[in-house]
Formats: sequence, C-alpha cells, structure tokens
Amino acid sequence: MRVALAQINATVGDIEGNLKKMLTFYQQAQKLKVDLLIFPEMAICGYPPEDLLLKKHFLTDNRKAIDQLADKCNKMTVIAGFAEPDNPKPYNALAVVADGKVKKIYRKGLLPNYDVFDEIRYFQPGTEPLVIDISKERILL
Repeated sequence: MRVALAQINATVGDIEGNLKKMLTFYQQAQKLKVDLLIFPEMAICGYPPEDLLLKKHFLTDNRKAIDQLADKCNKMTVIAGFAEPDNPKPYNALAVVADGKVKKIYRKGLLPNYDVFDEIRYFQPGTEPLVIDISKERILL
C-alpha cells in the first residue's frame, strides 16, 4: 500500500482555500499512484478554529467541504480532519472518503485541555475507534 501524508498549512477559517490546497495535493498523489492520502487534523477549517465553532454556518460549511472533497476524490482513499456538526457540541473528526463518498467518520475521543489546548470547551468527545480496510490492509484509527 502506498501512503502519502499531505502536511498542508491550513488557514483557520478559510474553508474554501484549504479545500483548494487539499485538492492540489490530491492531484499530486494521483500521479504518484497513492492508495491512502492523509491530511492533518482540522485540515478543512484550520486549527484551532476556537469560537468559529460556535457559528452554525461555519459548521455547515465544514460538512459541505468534506462532501465536496469526497466528490472530487474518487481515485483513492483520503482521510481529512474537519469539525463535524452535532448537538450539543461538534466533534473534532476525521472523514474517510473513497469512491466519491464519505464512507466513515472517526470522532476524536481524547480531547486535550492544557496549555494552549482548550478542546473540551468546543468539542464533545467521540466514543468509538474506527477500523478501515484499504488495499487488503486493516487500519485502526
């Protein structure tokens, strides 16, 4: 299995710009015949989004961007971080996209709350691990 890590410098709040960066990396990964392309935590919205997470339209735009990414990334499996809308708080999540669809979503369970990290204020913790199969390999998230 060929894995690529796309360490982009996402801009907080620039969902459209971050998505464009991600699609550029996706095109490069296609040329390299990558099986799994992995983007950073909160790649869609930038990290840390902080009070932007309190805005409903921001969370809606996060989800739309993941769907757009899935639609355009149908040649390999892509894992990308985003803020998943939910009540009472969103999740710090990773979407697994393949075949033009969001296949699975992993929700971060251990939320840091020290020094510069204040994730408990903004996110609710996930409770389940996630296993995905890619190219005959099993991956635990």
